[in-house]
Amino acid sequence: MPAPVSSIKIIALAAIGILIVVFAILLAVFHNDLLAIAMPIAERIAKLPMSFLIALVLIAASSIPPLLGQDPLALLIGAVWGLNVGFWTVVCGIFIGETIAFMAYRYFLEQKAQEFREHHEEHYGTFVKIVEEGSYPLIWLIRLSFLPTHFTTVFFATLPELSYIGWAIAFWLSCFKYLVPVYAGYCIVHNKSSAANIVGIVLSIVVTLGTLAFLIVRYKAIKNSTLEDSTNSTSDVLNHLESQPTDSIDLRHLEQTSEQNETDNSERKHLLSHQH
Repeated sequence: MPAPVSSIKIIALAAIGILIVVFAILLAVFHNDLLAIAMPIAERIAKLPMSFLIALVLIAASSIPPLLGQDPLALLIGAVWGLNVGFWTVVCGIFIGETIAFMAYRYFLEQKAQEFREHHEEHYGTFVKIVEEGSYPLIWLIRLSFLPTHFTTVFFATLPELSYIGWAIAFWLSCFKYLVPVYAGYCIVHNKSSAANIVGIVLSIVVTLGTLAFLIVRYKAIKNSTLEDSTNSTSDVLNHLESQPTDSIDLRHLEQTSEQNETDNSERKHLLSHQH
């Protein structure tokens, strides 16, 4: 017997969380190989005037769905442009890119936003309730985690209750999370092994898994509550019908049957009289 759709979706969400963690671990393990490939190109770009603007445009573009690559680019920017310039380049670039995505889906891509709602129709309303319950603290926590922003930004854009200002405040209050990949790139180039970087990665993973677990738990609770309410409503209707007096129902049925029989008999008599 196939698993319920809700269970499949929950398993899918858990799988996404695991993939994010695996990606973060692989990035931490193979960052040297990635930098060895990309560093020569990045160093040539860094020699150009106002080169950080090129990096800003690249990471802004990677923040607009369906393009990818925020974390590797942030790592590279930290390695080439350093901790200070690199961090603000990454944060401003991502903010610009995600602002474009937010505004586009809210005001210019209404059909796409509607398709997004319809594609996730079965579960969209549930997640809206979760966000409404958690309000801005939950929005901030989702922003702070490393859940895919290509999904969360589009989701937030489809919520009329969430203003752009509210979303922007949540972004800036959580932007320090981008220190993790930028500082990792900076440490690699300067041959530093910092405990702070390891702590940052671990905290990011913990926050992401914690947020994902909270969303799954609340999702199941709201789904079960909705199912229970629906069951109770159906039971109330059945109880109401059962409470109706059966005598009056049977009497009406007998009266209708009697009237029908009288009509049939009169028609037969009429036909017989014509035959004679």
